Amino acid sequence: MGRDRELGTLLTALDTAESASTAVLVSSVTGLGGIDKTALALEAAHRAQQLGFFPAGVLFLDLHAYDDVPVAPEQALEQLLRALGVPGGHIPASADARAGLYRSMVAEVAEKQGALLVVVDNASHASQVRPLLPGNPAHRVLITSRDVLAQLGAQLLHLGVLTADHAVHALETALRTANPDDVRISRELHHTRRLSH
Repeated sequence: MGRDRELGTLLTALDTAESASTAVLVSSVTGLGGIDKTALALEAAHRAQQLGFFPAGVLFLDLHAYDDVPVAPEQALEQLLRALGVPGGHIPASADARAGLYRSMVAEVAEKQGALLVVVDNASHASQVRPLLPGNPAHRVLITSRDVLAQLGAQLLHLGVLTADHAVHALETALRTANPDDVRISRELHHTRRLSH
């Protein structure tokens, strides 16, 4: 992926043993569309879970904020409640009641299972995310956004464009993952490097 430094920064931020915070720690990965924010967030979530940071698991939610129809907070809360095992018939109608149930559910998760990571992908403004914050300092939230969501007090990690060498390596890795016999990059390395500038 070519983002080892950024991955290390995220893992440090997500490490639940490294903080005695009394508030939910929020980390936000920002950058242009298509710059691999989601891939980095998912890799960090996967590694953090492997390292035992989140014994209660990881919840993933795509808010589609940059699509024609973004996910409204009440819809997002419904998805999170379902992921936590709440049957559809027991999910309250109002956004406030859903948020209250969500916070009580994640508080119970913290007590019984430990820390939980909530990955919120494609958020465009703080009002989309604020109702999704767990409210329990045992948990962590990792957001991806094209915009800086400063109102959330998040630890920010801005992704820039990859260097030419990293871009070539990422492309070659993706092609070889799809087809191990694909040699287009190594065969046309000079042209590939020129395209990556």
